[in-house]
Amino acid sequence: MLNAQTMNHNVISKPAVNQTTRTLSKRPATAAGFLGFLACLALLQAEVAVADEPNKRYHCEDDIEKQVKEQEIDSGPATCSAPYGLVQGTFLPRLIKELSLSEHTTQRQIYISGVTVEGEVRLSNMDIWSKIRFENCVFKDNVFFTNTTFRKGLSCHNCTFEGNASFDSMKVEGSADFEYTKFHDSVTFAEASVGDDLKMTGSRFDDKADFSRLHVGSDLCLDYANFFGDALFMHGVFGNFFSVKNACFGASEANFDNLKVGEDAIVKAYFDGPVRWDYGEAKGIYFKGSLFFDIVRFESNKVSHSVSFQDCDFDGQFVCRENRIDADFDARDAHFKSIGPVPQKPPGAPRKQDASESRFNVDFSRTRVGEIARFNGATFDDSLSFEMIDFRDLDITNIRQPWPRKKATTHLTDAAIKYFHAGPLDGHPWQTLLAFLNNAEYDEGLYIQLEQFLKSRANIEQADEVFIDGQKRAKDETLHGFPLITSWVLYVVTAYGRHPGQALGLDALVVLAGTGVFWRKEDMEVRDPKFQGRKYNPIWYSVDLFAPIIDLEAASVWAPKSNKVGKWFYLRIHRLLGWILVPIGIVAITGLLQGGSS
Repeated sequence: MLNAQTMNHNVISKPAVNQTTRTLSKRPATAAGFLGFLACLALLQAEVAVADEPNKRYHCEDDIEKQVKEQEIDSGPATCSAPYGLVQGTFLPRLIKELSLSEHTTQRQIYISGVTVEGEVRLSNMDIWSKIRFENCVFKDNVFFTNTTFRKGLSCHNCTFEGNASFDSMKVEGSADFEYTKFHDSVTFAEASVGDDLKMTGSRFDDKADFSRLHVGSDLCLDYANFFGDALFMHGVFGNFFSVKNACFGASEANFDNLKVGEDAIVKAYFDGPVRWDYGEAKGIYFKGSLFFDIVRFESNKVSHSVSFQDCDFDGQFVCRENRIDADFDARDAHFKSIGPVPQKPPGAPRKQDASESRFNVDFSRTRVGEIARFNGATFDDSLSFEMIDFRDLDITNIRQPWPRKKATTHLTDAAIKYFHAGPLDGHPWQTLLAFLNNAEYDEGLYIQLEQFLKSRANIEQADEVFIDGQKRAKDETLHGFPLITSWVLYVVTAYGRHPGQALGLDALVVLAGTGVFWRKEDMEVRDPKFQGRKYNPIWYSVDLFAPIIDLEAASVWAPKSNKVGKWFYLRIHRLLGWILVPIGIVAITGLLQGGSS
């Protein structure tokens, strides 16, 4: 019974225990499922929110697209008032492809202002028939307009490109406007073509700017532009004017090699780095008022009108060789400062592209100027080369003295200068010209040219001074041995025949000295007793002793006493001077008379 009760108790109580256990075991499962459901719901909401985020971030795309589709050619820009004004990099190519790829159905204008573009913009290899205008836009990533044709023009006025910008091989029919645009990374317009003007006034280039082989049908304007990386314009072709006024180039290279300008290149800029402008062609090239703080190479250019470096300052070497300038070269009031010894390439060393092979601070060698080369007021602090130049007229009126500051630092070897010009003849310009030649490396031909020039204007005295200075330079710098001694004697006695009065004066001085030496009759004696009683005159004795070709019957009668050793020594010197000076004086006077009659 006890067992039965116990069993019954166990049987009755077991279901209660199991129910309680089930209830207790179901509660945790229900809570976990509910929490899992909430988690899935939250995750789903998060995924929906994330999926919807681009639509919210770039909310203004729809608004801009709507405005663009309603634009006419004279409409205002499409803008967005939503926060940040963000659009995706893919939005612009999609919009332009949709509206601009057909000549007949195209939107006449796509004009967008004040938006920020996130992501790369790839607008390459397209033919766009709409007028494209971006204004005050910011491109955060790289931009590629490579090999795209803009049939109605392109404007990126006052835009900012924060990544690389590539306009390689782009073609614009009409004008392109990049005024006040900022490029924070490298930009390239290599082999691009603009049919009309390319406007880049006030633009800023923080990295390399490559304009090589750029073709502009009319004007390229870079006034007030700032370059902080390399500025490369090699092989560019500009149909009309190239203007770079009030621009600034940083310490990197500015390269304009092989540039062809249909009209004038007008440059007034600050160049902190090296400048190259070689093998160019233009009607005129004008650097008036520019500042150069590194080497400037301006070589082998062909200019059909004039070149100007007026009022320029050069703190580095200036190499201006082998140019062909049909009209004037103007360097008035320019200052070419000294850079010290010019470094030379060691023998056998490889030639660097930017290495100067000139040994001069300023080098104009082999340059031809068809009209006037003006150096009025210019200052050269160091070496200057005019070797093998061909100048029709060299004008150094009012040049600042000295020219240059050191002797023989101007080199004029084989220079051809048809006319020297230094101001009105009544202002003694020949002295300026003579000082120029005297401070230059000796070239006999230039002294002859200046002498003949002065003679042609009846300035005989000035021509004589030029001849004398030329002979002195030859004596000091080219003669040695006996020719040097002869030149010295000719200079002292007759100033190379141009001042024969010097010979007469020197003869008189020697005669006077002899008169003093042989003044006392008590120191003299007759050579032969038969001359006893003859009167003695020291003046006639000195003249007779000095003149080698006449006999005044004084030197043959009288002689110093045998114990007067000093007088006998001077007697030989006196006679020797006579044999030297008298013939030279006769030749000089005869030569002058022949020259005067001719």
